[in-house]
Amino acid sequence: MFKEVLGAGSNIRYIDADKFIILVTQLPGKKGVLVVISKGQTALFKDSIIRFTRTLTPQFIDEINSLIDLNEIRPKIDALIRASFPYLHLSQLE
Repeated sequence: MFKEVLGAGSNIRYIDADKFIILVTQLPGKKGVLVVISKGQTALFKDSIIRFTRTLTPQFIDEINSLIDLNEIRPKIDALIRASFPYLHLSQLE
């Protein structure tokens, strides 16, 4: 939607929506975008998002897209999240 409104060459990095920040990061191999909605942002958090997207190889993204049940690959995704965001306590992953 944003590319349509702003033009195909636009590079959206974040949207400030008052209560939330919407961070947009391009996935490797132009396989899509990662969108994170947070209550705020810090340089450390943005760096972690970039680090996370760099761990998602085009082959891994293809593997995710080919699955019907994401529970098969959830342990790999959880490990990547923990490695990229070591300072967060993510109870839903435990």
